[in-house]
Amino acid sequence: MYEFASGVINIWEKRILSRNDQERMLTAPDKANAFLVLFDTDLGELTVGTEEIEKIFEKDLVALKAKLANILDDQGKLAAYLFLTFEVWNLKIALKELLLKGQAQSMEPFLCTLIPYQRLVTRVGQVWQKNQSVEDLLAERLTGGSECLERIMLLTQTELNQMGAIDSVAIETAVDKAYFQVKAQLAKKLSSFLVELVRLEIDVANIKSTVRQNGHSWFISGGNLKTQDIQKLLAHQGGETPEQNLAKFLEILNLSFLIEDFLKHKSEIFLEQGLQKFLSHRVLEKARNTACGLEKVLAFFHRKMNSHFNIRLILFAKDNNLSTVEIEKLLLPI
Repeated sequence: MYEFASGVINIWEKRILSRNDQERMLTAPDKANAFLVLFDTDLGELTVGTEEIEKIFEKDLVALKAKLANILDDQGKLAAYLFLTFEVWNLKIALKELLLKGQAQSMEPFLCTLIPYQRLVTRVGQVWQKNQSVEDLLAERLTGGSECLERIMLLTQTELNQMGAIDSVAIETAVDKAYFQVKAQLAKKLSSFLVELVRLEIDVANIKSTVRQNGHSWFISGGNLKTQDIQKLLAHQGGETPEQNLAKFLEILNLSFLIEDFLKHKSEIFLEQGLQKFLSHRVLEKARNTACGLEKVLAFFHRKMNSHFNIRLILFAKDNNLSTVEIEKLLLPI
């Protein structure tokens, strides 16, 4: 199904930020010279008229979504899967504006979504005012046909209605639970590899949530690891025979090294980057073993997202005279 898309992506890959481009940015004498490297990539034409990197990335995401829509022949299912995270980001912002009445930190919504942000704000207000059933919610579908986002809204509302006081963390957790539940359902329609990947993403989210110890005991179901598995990892209980799911996860991730480093340095940043690197390596490795197909599209998307992160990090480092050696440890695979 994705043979044509794979062929097109083979061409696109030639212009995306390469390891050589990244090295040139790292060794550039200052931020201005590092920025010039972008003109040799597919971001070059988007830099016309602006040097604001976030605006450039936003243009790139909008363009990427449009280009993927033109080459994918699966009725938009994979694009919906890939960009659902941005829809969810905007939903979190809209919910905080509605339920916390300006108490939450102001954040910029993404433009690369099926639903324009102001239209989403209106829809969120309608849903929370009516407290609709799932049948009514999906029948109206005023947000432009995004059934996945409608389901996430409904599940989030149900979760929040069961809670006591609602704060920013409660909203984040409720939306994440709904997001992963809907994403897992969508993955089942597309690929067994995506099902595996979502389960690992849930594990990563639960590990990060447990590390933060934010006072909430919520746990997102659907991953490989149980609560006690994560607690054992963080307690670093050596010598024990792990349960089957935990043993499998350790085998894939070799998580013990990441946990050991976290416990030594207490750096959540390094732990989070290590977990993100793991997910990206899984995708890129799978794509290398597949000549074409869904994995090829998924790998390109990960490379694109990782290149955004790396560029942002390198430019920040250049602007603040940070050590290149330390920055390199945080770079994601491209």
